[in-house]
Amino acid sequence: LTPEQAIEMVDDLRQRRITINATEAGFLRMMFHHAQTLGMWLHDTDWTIMVAPTSTGFIICDHPFTSVPAQGSKLISSGWGLPGITVYFPLTRRLCLRAKAGDYGYRYTQVESRTVRTVNLNIAANSDRFVMGSNETQIKAIIERSRSVDVEPGERFSITHDQETRILRFVMQPRRYFY
Repeated sequence: LTPEQAIEMVDDLRQRRITINATEAGFLRMMFHHAQTLGMWLHDTDWTIMVAPTSTGFIICDHPFTSVPAQGSKLISSGWGLPGITVYFPLTRRLCLRAKAGDYGYRYTQVESRTVRTVNLNIAANSDRFVMGSNETQIKAIIERSRSVDVEPGERFSITHDQETRILRFVMQPRRYFY
């Protein structure tokens, strides 16, 4: 689209030579497309329900799916469905879903408190504003160690525009990861 074409389009709209009718159809189509993509990923994923010891528990935050790339990964962003990504989704204080693309499977496994701490650090580091849990001392320690308060919420996403290709790219900035 050249600047002249853009000016022409704006002029056509102002002169009412073009009318636009916005409906929810496009939104609903896109929503179902994303739901189908997510459903297929969930179907083809190795699920492990991690069970925490009674002495500790998983935390939750305002960013429910915590995506963690493989250690040493060179990804510029992360999200569910990318190869090598492990996704953590706390279900309750004692249960957390660990999902990894590749192998279909389903199992329960008891995990050590060290594993719970590592998952919690990743959850806190990838939160936007809120971290919640049942133990105030645990929450304070996780927030301090993860340095999740050091990151401004506005830094989570970036938008770049390539003038040559006219591609607009949304990138989720990687956070600190704990392995």
